[in-house]
Amino acid sequence: MPTVDALLPLQGPGTLELLVAGIGGVAVGTYVVVNSPGPLLKARDIATNEETPAAEVASEDGVVEVEGTAQPLEETLQSPHTDTECLAYDYRKKRIEHHDTGVDDFDDHGADHDDHRTVHQLAHDHATVPFRVEDESGSVPVDPTGANLDIEQDEHDGSGQIVHEESRIDIGETVHVWGQRVDGADAVGDSSVAVGDGPEVDYRIGTGSEMRAVAQKGVQGLAGFVVGLLMIVGGLAALGIVIGVL
Repeated sequence: MPTVDALLPLQGPGTLELLVAGIGGVAVGTYVVVNSPGPLLKARDIATNEETPAAEVASEDGVVEVEGTAQPLEETLQSPHTDTECLAYDYRKKRIEHHDTGVDDFDDHGADHDDHRTVHQLAHDHATVPFRVEDESGSVPVDPTGANLDIEQDEHDGSGQIVHEESRIDIGETVHVWGQRVDGADAVGDSSVAVGDGPEVDYRIGTGSEMRAVAQKGVQGLAGFVVGLLMIVGGLAALGIVIGVL
């Protein structure tokens, strides 16, 4: 059976690389496009589902959607960078290195963007504690174990090459919880019922309202589709070049 090198004789050092890039672009792009409907379907589910008042979670079965303000249940946390009392945090310390590419690239304002950035993560810490979601009807405990946290960034600062990024769920901040009713031994605090993880739900806790959750998932799905489509087009273009030189 002929090898790839035998099939591509004397076609230049870039032909094999184009073949690999083309196949890889089509394969990965197809995977991304196929999986892009997931976030869009999640956005649809959140948008069409009726929110459950916190005081009525005990009477619901399965998936529940709660929106309200985050309040302490028993413990609180201190965020590592700003030492802020909170209920969840994600902290990252990064070093950013700039490398001059040697190619002048001027924007419309005359600024030269001829550098390339390399980001090194130096530290990463995150933590959560059970808390309550409070609305006009009352409150319900939330166990964040296993949740996908979608927390807006609160702090982004640094001097020189070092950057600190911190995201938190602050006390009194609006949160949106898409989870499942749990009870008995799975509940937290003194309550017999809570919102937590379960087999019926893609558990999510995010800062902000339901509309932000819908927008975030919608943008994620659309971006995945567009990026995947561009990868497929780029891969097909590379394969077209290879076919053209055979």
